Amino acid sequence: MRVTNGIMISNFLSNLNRNMKTMNMYNSQLSSNRKITKISDDPVSVVTSIDIRAKIRDLDQFQRNVDDAQTWVTHVETAIMDINETIKSAYERAIQAANGVLTDGEKTAISADVKQLKEHVFQTLNSTYGSKYLFGGYNTNTAPFVMDGNGDVTYNNINLITTDPNTLPLQHLSFEVGRGLEMPVTFPGHEVAGTGEKNIMNLFDEMIDLLENDGSSEEISGMATKFQDKQNEILAMTAELGGRTNRLELISNRYGKDAINYEGVRGNIEDIDTSEVIMHFKMSEAVYNAALSIGSKVIVPSLVDFLR
Repeated sequence: MRVTNGIMISNFLSNLNRNMKTMNMYNSQLSSNRKITKISDDPVSVVTSIDIRAKIRDLDQFQRNVDDAQTWVTHVETAIMDINETIKSAYERAIQAANGVLTDGEKTAISADVKQLKEHVFQTLNSTYGSKYLFGGYNTNTAPFVMDGNGDVTYNNINLITTDPNTLPLQHLSFEVGRGLEMPVTFPGHEVAGTGEKNIMNLFDEMIDLLENDGSSEEISGMATKFQDKQNEILAMTAELGGRTNRLELISNRYGKDAINYEGVRGNIEDIDTSEVIMHFKMSEAVYNAALSIGSKVIVPSLVDFLR
């Protein structure tokens, strides 16, 4: 095939354009710090990158959920421990009042003290985190425990002393801390306060009644046992909260490691090695300049050059 000057020029322009595209690609990578500046650069890597970014977003959201759950558990544990200390004080008052040598005035003073302990437990059962009530089950916006003028207490409009505990709703407030993984962060109020005769408010009322109506030492001593049993229930909840805290810490640590791994994979797909890209850019620039130099020799000759 006869090679004409026009064919040489056409080939030159085609190669020059290809070199310019290569330079533009490396220039775009340097300016954006990304290997992939458009989908056509590497469709497979783009799909992988989108999937990795989705996983990173999920991890970020779950990590925030874990942080919120840990905060809730901490507040609940503080309230539960406060109730435990109050019950411990009631137990000590019962032991003190059961010694059989106290005067009526001393029993009245202890009764007044127990009334304050009851009021404190009532306030603690209505503890909040921010504007949310901790022990209201799914009812987090209004105070779950209400005390009337006679000192009787209801939980979400339910009388815990007379209501069948099997009919009470099991409303365990939970956070989604993983795909399909929910972690309860508190206890519904009826589990904390107890039901029937074991209801904490009923125990305080029973103790107050014995102190104010000349209850026997044996009856008051029996109250100490009841308070001790209630304290054991509260301590069991504390242990469960400790287990939840440990579990949340393990999940948080795992998410931190997963995030680092995913960021590494994303970086390998998307981020450039600046020094390497600069080297390739300089090489393509040198090729481009060489092509221009050669082109100047291909394009310059004309008919006048051949007539000399």
